[in-house]
Amino acid sequence: MGRSRPRTGPRLTYDCRVIPPRLQNLLRADGVPMELAGAFSDAGFDLLLVGGSVRDALLGRIGVVQDLDFATSARPDDTLGILRSIADDVYTVGKEFGTIGAIVGGTLRTSATFDHETQDTY
Repeated sequence: MGRSRPRTGPRLTYDCRVIPPRLQNLLRADGVPMELAGAFSDAGFDLLLVGGSVRDALLGRIGVVQDLDFATSARPDDTLGILRSIADDVYTVGKEFGTIGAIVGGTLRTSATFDHETQDTY
């Protein structure tokens, strides 16, 4: 087997501060996802937008967003505290599985803790 050759030519980079047009509606600076991201970040946690809304936006099929799914590094009790400060309503039906739901700005938001399958207890 031959050795791999060093890369030649210019390096390709992507400026992650530029939001692709297909995602702009989903990630508006004044939108709820950014408000939630700011609230979680201010509390010291990561929050990632995941699920069908991201898939649909990437495929150019985004219309009126009915629900958004997030994954977070926050534990369910931390998520509850953050969401209670900004949500219209919060529900905890899936808390034992690491999932907290909320209505923010009239749209359903669901947040699940990272690696919830590997955690013993929340």
